[in-house]
Amino acid sequence: MNAPDLLTGRLPERLRRLAGALDELHAPAERAFIAYGTVLSRAVTVLRTVEEDLEGLRDQLSATQSVEATRQITDAVQQIVVLAARGGDGSVRIESLAEQTRMVAIQVEILRKIVGEVGLLSMNGKVQAAYLAESGQDFSVFTVEIAKLGELALASIDQTASRLVQLRQTIDETRNETIELERRNARELDSIQARLQDGLGNMARHRDDAGRTVADVTLRSAEVARRIAAAIGEMQINDIASQRIAHVSSALTTLAGMLPPAEGDAAPDLSMSDPAEDESRMVALAGTVLRLQAAQLQRTRDEFCGRVDSLAALMRGLADDARQVSSLAVETFAGGQTSGNASFVGDLGRDMAAAKALLTQTDEARRTLKRLVEGMAAEFSSMAADLQAIQSIDADMRVMGLNATLKCGRLGPRGLALGVVAHELRGCSRRTEEQARRLAGPLAEAMKTAEALAQSSDTDVESLSRAAMEAMEASLTALTGLGDAVDGSFSRLRSEIDMVAGELADIGQSMEVGHLVGKTLERVSAEVEALADEVDPGRSDPSHVRDEMERLLRAHYTMDSERMVHDLFADEIGTEPVEKTGSPADAAADLDDCFL
Repeated sequence: MNAPDLLTGRLPERLRRLAGALDELHAPAERAFIAYGTVLSRAVTVLRTVEEDLEGLRDQLSATQSVEATRQITDAVQQIVVLAARGGDGSVRIESLAEQTRMVAIQVEILRKIVGEVGLLSMNGKVQAAYLAESGQDFSVFTVEIAKLGELALASIDQTASRLVQLRQTIDETRNETIELERRNARELDSIQARLQDGLGNMARHRDDAGRTVADVTLRSAEVARRIAAAIGEMQINDIASQRIAHVSSALTTLAGMLPPAEGDAAPDLSMSDPAEDESRMVALAGTVLRLQAAQLQRTRDEFCGRVDSLAALMRGLADDARQVSSLAVETFAGGQTSGNASFVGDLGRDMAAAKALLTQTDEARRTLKRLVEGMAAEFSSMAADLQAIQSIDADMRVMGLNATLKCGRLGPRGLALGVVAHELRGCSRRTEEQARRLAGPLAEAMKTAEALAQSSDTDVESLSRAAMEAMEASLTALTGLGDAVDGSFSRLRSEIDMVAGELADIGQSMEVGHLVGKTLERVSAEVEALADEVDPGRSDPSHVRDEMERLLRAHYTMDSERMVHDLFADEIGTEPVEKTGSPADAAADLDDCFL
């Protein structure tokens, strides 16, 4: 088909189809840039307020709440230091008590042997009393009572010995438990003291870091502002490209309306065209207009894709800025788990809670030991009572032995044997009395040590532990208030920054609208250029149809600047450029203005 035939064929339909393809670009591009604008707007809001948020966090670390928490922690540390220094007293005293109990056991065993002799003397006395009974002398009361008293004394001393065995076992267990408790407590109290000291240092360090972070973010804010301004500028490419594409679509539709109809179609209203224009000039006009639109589409495509790539890079840059700010915030305020939104205050609070839990366990163990020590003191009191009973029994035996000795002396030779038994009984009683006095001293010392140990565990250490517990509870209260305030601000700040960083990064990596628009403009531009070559294979001189282009297209433009396209097009691609009154830069600006 030759060019004139093409003008009267399906060219108008093809032009309208291409115009429709251009019109369909508007909706997806508009939706995409609205989404980009929403994310950018949110990023602007977050990044422009992050400095204020960080300043707020910095100020919270210097506020009254933080000062009070620091004071309470310092007090708790001092109490723990004192408590740790007193931690070894219990084992030392129990060790002393164990040694005293060992000495008591030695004296009790000696006393037991002495009292054990009473039984033998009682048996001898019964034998001698039986001989005297044959001559009418009755010593049965003496022998029976001596036997009973001996049994009572031996039972008392056996009971004391049994108490000692159990008591020494309890002391050994208590000593081992106390040593282990004090060793563990000393180790853990030292650890907790170090952790709390580190916590105080961390709080001061975080306070200093907060000031440096705010200063760093302030310096970064200029670069962030530059990226934001540049991104906002690049966002305008959608409106610019949309207007240019709309103008090209309008031009194609206008050209389609000017061409002769195909056979059977209704003739268009060509009142704006010159009825005398021959087909040759129509070919030149159509080819020139199509080449102009193809050039505009290619130029729009190049600029749109370039600006979209620039916008993507800016979005990625802002995402990096946001991530860097988030990293700074994490380094400055985060706790041990940087993946969460809890601040370092929580770490200090957990250390304080661990110290409190340890003291609670220590108090429970100490109360258990206290009950054991009180039981020891009670056992020593019982042994003292046993000793008094033995001394009372011994006094009775001494009286009975004296009476028997006097009575046997009156019997002369007949009472000599029983008198010897009575005399030995008095000697045994005297040794029992002496040994009882020897036993009373160590027993009194052991009892005194046990009572002192019970009193000291009830007053000194427990009062220190109670003071440390109260200081830590006050610290926990202060830290809880500070932690709630800092955690809330830090969590909100980091969540917002991370959300914005993620959105910016996603957009920066997947700006599909650039590919969609660029591919469509590339295809339509190529088709329009091909149509121009089909219609005007000889590539007519644009300057020959300048007046016709001006006359035919003027009524279809809405702005005066759009009418300049004809002069500019002829100057740029024509063989005989028209003299221009401005600089090339002015002409380029005019071309942009033409399509804006």
